[in-house]
Amino acid sequence: MKYIDKSQPDSLVAASALHAWRDTYRYESRPNGKKNFPQHFGLELSKLCKKKPEISGSYLFDIIPSIEKSNLREALRNEQNGLCCYCCQKLDKDRDESIQKNVEEKLDFEPIEHFDDKNTHPCKTFNYDNLLLACRGNKKFRKYQFTRNDSKENIAQHFQITVADLERENRESSSWSFEQSKEIKIKLPQHCDVAKQDKPIVINPSDPLEKDCWKKFTYNREGKIQATNGDPKVKEAIKTLNLDMMALEEGRKAAWKAAEVSYQNLSELLEIGDYEGYKKGFQLLKDAASTAAFSPVYWYYYESR
Repeated sequence: MKYIDKSQPDSLVAASALHAWRDTYRYESRPNGKKNFPQHFGLELSKLCKKKPEISGSYLFDIIPSIEKSNLREALRNEQNGLCCYCCQKLDKDRDESIQKNVEEKLDFEPIEHFDDKNTHPCKTFNYDNLLLACRGNKKFRKYQFTRNDSKENIAQHFQITVADLERENRESSSWSFEQSKEIKIKLPQHCDVAKQDKPIVINPSDPLEKDCWKKFTYNREGKIQATNGDPKVKEAIKTLNLDMMALEEGRKAAWKAAEVSYQNLSELLEIGDYEGYKKGFQLLKDAASTAAFSPVYWYYYESR
C-alpha cells in the first residue's frame, strides 16, 4: 500500500466533475424498471443521501451513468499510476494474462472502492476523496481445463495458490475426477476490495496524513508481508485485505528480485565513494519504481540497503 495523492491537478478536475454532476442531478422516473423514489423528486443527491436507511449508498452509486463511471475510473487509474490501491499490483494484470494465454474471459471492470463503505456512510458515496480503484481481487470464478491425469497440485500451481486454498474455496473439489478432459470454474481466494467488503481498516492510502503509509509494512525476498513493529492494526488490515495470499507473495518476490538488479549499479557508486552520485541515483530509482507493480517492495528494498 502506498500514498495516493488526490491533490494533483487532474485529480481536482475529476473531483470537480463528479461533484458538479452530483449537485445538479435530479431524480426522474427510471424507465429501465429499477426501484424509484418519486417522493424525493427534485432533491440533490447530496441531500438525498441523508435519507438513510431508506436509500442505500449502493443505490445512489448505481445512478451514475456508465460514461461518468468510465471517466471516473480512468481518473482514479491515472492518479494511482495504474496500480491497485491496496495490493499495488497492476490493475490490468488479469486482462493481460488472459490475452497472453489466449483465453477469452469476460472480466468485470475494476471496482471503484469506497474506503468508508458507501452503505455505512451514504453521504460519502460521491465524495471523490473517498474513492479508490482496486484490482478485481478474484471476484469472478476462473476457467480451467482439466487434462487426463491432472491434479490439484497442478491447478494450485497454475493459479498461484496453495492446495489448501483450492480445497477451502472449492468445497466440491473432493469429487473432482482427473480421468477425462473437462472445463470447470475455479473459485480463488479473494483479496483487496472484494475481501474487504464493508469492513473498516485503519490505513487510508489517500489520507494526506498517511504519506508514508508504505512504511507500515515490511517485506522479504520471499514476498512475505508483515506489519512494521508488529502493529496489531496493520496486521488486521493485512488479514482483512488478504494481502498475504500466495499469488501476491509471488508478485512481491518478483519485485524484490527486480529491485536487487536495479540497485546493483547504484551500489557500485558507494564502493568508489561517489556519495553525491549515489544520492541522485537513489532518488531516480525510487521515482522510477513508483509506477512498477508492487512498488512499495522496491522502496523498502532501497531504504533497507
